[in-house]
Amino acid sequence: MLLVKREIGVGEIVKEIRLSQPQVSMILKELRDLKLVECKIKGKERIYKINRITIDSFIKILKEFIKELGQVYDDEIIVWR
Repeated sequence: MLLVKREIGVGEIVKEIRLSQPQVSMILKELRDLKLVECKIKGKERIYKINRITIDSFIKILKEFIKELGQVYDDEIIVWR
């Protein structure tokens, strides 16, 4: 949830989630490749933030999928929110 609230540097992420810096950097690179996060360089540090456009598109697709799935299974789905 760190990236949802604001832009954040790798060092701060490392402190919060207690993974090594190389592990965090590798995960963030994968997220960047998927266009889920954006990165800018400030001095020697990389600053990350959520890519709202990609996330919003993903949520829209997921909601449509859930709606279609609900139509297929009709009453068998108890809660979809």
